[in-house]
Amino acid sequence: MTVHETGQLIETGIDVVSPLGMVAREASSVAPSPPGREGLQVALVSNGKANATELLDAVALRLADLLPGLRVVHYRKPSVSVAPTDEDLEQIIATADAAVAAIGDCGSCSSRTMRDAIELEWSGVPSVAIVADALLGPVEFMRKLSGMPDYPFCVTEFPVGNLTPEELGERARVLAPRIVELLFEGRPDGDSARPRGAVEPVPAVPPADSTRSYRGHEPALTDFYQQGWTDGLPVVVPTVERVEEMLAGAGLTGDEVIFQVPTRNSLTVTTRLAAANAVMAGCGPEHFQLVLAAARALGRPQYNLHGHTATLSGAQQVMVVNGPIRHRLGINSGEGALGPGTRANNAVGRALRLIIRNGCRSVHGQFDRSTFGHPGRFSWCFGEAEEKSPWPSLAVELGQPAGTDTVSLFASVWQASTISHTRDAEQLLDEIGLGARTGCHVNWLHQEVANDSSFFAVRPFVFVVGHQHAQVLVDGGYDDKPRLSAAIYDRLVRPDDTLRPASIADPDNVRIVYVHGTGMQQTWFFAPFQSHELTLEPVG
Repeated sequence: MTVHETGQLIETGIDVVSPLGMVAREASSVAPSPPGREGLQVALVSNGKANATELLDAVALRLADLLPGLRVVHYRKPSVSVAPTDEDLEQIIATADAAVAAIGDCGSCSSRTMRDAIELEWSGVPSVAIVADALLGPVEFMRKLSGMPDYPFCVTEFPVGNLTPEELGERARVLAPRIVELLFEGRPDGDSARPRGAVEPVPAVPPADSTRSYRGHEPALTDFYQQGWTDGLPVVVPTVERVEEMLAGAGLTGDEVIFQVPTRNSLTVTTRLAAANAVMAGCGPEHFQLVLAAARALGRPQYNLHGHTATLSGAQQVMVVNGPIRHRLGINSGEGALGPGTRANNAVGRALRLIIRNGCRSVHGQFDRSTFGHPGRFSWCFGEAEEKSPWPSLAVELGQPAGTDTVSLFASVWQASTISHTRDAEQLLDEIGLGARTGCHVNWLHQEVANDSSFFAVRPFVFVVGHQHAQVLVDGGYDDKPRLSAAIYDRLVRPDDTLRPASIADPDNVRIVYVHGTGMQQTWFFAPFQSHELTLEPVG
């Protein structure tokens, strides 16, 4: 903005940093067809979703009629949104003539199933993915991002998880001929097979137009809306000057790599991308170190960001801040901490969500496939009122010295509130346990369906306890945090005539966070996204 000699304000051109990190890789080719149709060994790669293995069994029976002498080997992935184990991949690459992966019938598993097939193609194994028709958006974007926009796959009707054996057999009758067609047609001849071996994908590269010019802030904001780079709310335009100020405050150049997302073709989040999205969210330079710490936690493998930023369940990424930084930044850890009204809470949480949106492409029509969504996906960041807490803080519980600035990141799919006026600690624990366990019973977080995951042992069950409930618990003898966690765990899993046990592995997975909310006898349970681990990151 400049002032004309007449006194009029005239908006001049501005240069703006793109909030996006990467573009699609160059096109890749499919693997050669199998060497003939007789005596083949086919790997059946199940992601463990309901009926995935059963569908592949039915497909194998039908394929046996079309491929004489067929041998099949079954593989089961450790979780729906991750790759097969290294050992299984090595065996598939070494022994399989072809592979079939199933089933892509949720947000994260549809794109991951497609990625499984594509990575096997890169390794020289002709492969076919089976995907449900309701999940084509993430699959199409995965093909594009992986440089194989025309890679064919099999589509079956959604849903799959509740089909009977007879219905699965009918699906297999239709799928099997299509699988054979995709394995043998439109590929190089099998006699010219490429060398087998795991292939590292060519990473995507920063876009050439990483800086854009606009006539002013309003045209820039309009374009950001049209490009889908906002969360639907107004943003601060990330001019070059603002982004450079953000980086300079942290002593960074902008080229530093914070993390990559292997499942998404090594999409890369740099400090410049993080700074641009932090500016957009309304952060000042003083907030940036906290944003960076949250971004580092986001990229840790155990946090499994692909799973919960693509899921149908609309998982929210929740930040808990510990240490003196809460006071320096004004992070709310008291009344209203879980909602709007505090710049630091909401700008920092929003910055992380914009990084997920723009840096990781978790956007509807791309990788985000949430069915209903959730308002917590705008921003969810709050502090723990550790000075007023009767228990050690979450950070101390996770091994950090008291007074350390940290952010802990977990993913939640729904929340259950317990409002109880009782002054009896045992009755209060019964009601907290009942509220959480009832939700788990009806939301696929019980032991009959959710134990079979590589993340079962580390899945966090977070309870945010307010002032009045904390006082009741302490007065009832629960001033020891491990004892309190064990009491809640017992109520989640002990035998019950009506409610199935919650899918929690150990009392240590119960995490207690204290927020000094007063005036309401209240505790919130944050139900975990099934496939992730709560991840702590020091700030700075």
